[in-house]
Amino acid sequence: MTIYSKQTPPEGFYVYAYLREDGTPYYIGKGSGNRAWINHRGITKSGKVYFKGIQTPHDAIRIIILEASLTEVGAFALERRYIKWYGRKDTGSGILRNLTSGGEGLADVIRTDEWCRRISDSLTGITRSESTRARIRAARATQVITDIQKEKISQSLTGKEQTVVICPHCSKSGANRQMTRYHFNNCKTISH
Repeated sequence: MTIYSKQTPPEGFYVYAYLREDGTPYYIGKGSGNRAWINHRGITKSGKVYFKGIQTPHDAIRIIILEASLTEVGAFALERRYIKWYGRKDTGSGILRNLTSGGEGLADVIRTDEWCRRISDSLTGITRSESTRARIRAARATQVITDIQKEKISQSLTGKEQTVVICPHCSKSGANRQMTRYHFNNCKTISH
């Protein structure tokens, strides 16, 4: 049996758990290097914490490595398996404080109003350069919206009053949000 620490972390990727005093896990994660021994939180460039996440246990004995010497794909798969096994508190399925079901990405994170407010506050006042805005536009141009996403958007707009506007270039009418995006200064009938 190998004993790991912040100074001697496992080689490659690994899956770890933070344990409560009673020995039950409260967080499962995937990492490499000393990831299991550092606090999990997001910090903006100005140093402002926008999401206070899971704290590492004060007692290093309660940080355990479940699986070590893994590929990244293998670590993601095992992280998902352990999270599914123990379940998440935020979904009412178990005991873990994880906010996602593991693996890569945040597709199933539950975004509370407080979480959204903190993100919004951290991004307020940030000015992006023209090159950054161009990269964002290019990424969004190739973005594919799934049927599930379309349904969620539809449900969120159902029952809301929408302003109908008419494009002066092609005379099409529609909801303000979509028309502003695809018409007016962006209308295909305008030669750019």
